[in-house]
Amino acid sequence: MGQAEKRLAGMRRNPAGDWTIDDIAVVCRAYGIDCVPPARGSHYDISHATRRRS
Repeated sequence: MGQAEKRLAGMRRNPAGDWTIDDIAVVCRAYGIDCVPPARGSHYDISHATRRRS
């Protein structure tokens, strides 16, 4: 099991854990999910090619 898979398993076991944006980014990259930092503000944009907004 790779690093991303271990982190995702940990997130599923403990969703309220002390996860950082770096943890989220590692999992996103492993699954081909875009994790775009905010231009302003604090909300990241998370998207996948199969679930793009129109």
